[in-house]
Amino acid sequence: MARSRSRAARESAPRSAFGCLSALEHSSGFSQLPFRDASAGRPRLFYDKEGSMSTARLTMAISGLSCGGGGALVVERALAKLPGVVRVYVNPATEMAYIEYDPSRLSWEQLAAAVESVGFRASEPMVR
Repeated sequence: MARSRSRAARESAPRSAFGCLSALEHSSGFSQLPFRDASAGRPRLFYDKEGSMSTARLTMAISGLSCGGGGALVVERALAKLPGVVRVYVNPATEMAYIEYDPSRLSWEQLAAAVESVGFRASEPMVR
């Protein structure tokens, strides 16, 4: 009896098209995603001379991630090591990376190279 109830609970949980649990897929905004803080020893946000925030946000599709493979953590760590990355979150269910970074210190090509250095493929970014 207990087996059938737990199986029913698992089957009724929301899932993505890839079959993974999708608790974060329905997040209502970029700023609400649980980013991994990549600001060790660096300011959390970067400001230009006028005092306005000069960070950029982009969303990048990453090919080859799977739900259980741990690839998302590997990609997050590779991106977090780059100087100029403020926050990064990789969702393995949607195969998307959400990155906040200082564009004066990093280019998209450098971000893509970091992803490719750990064995995954990055697509053209969607700037937010």
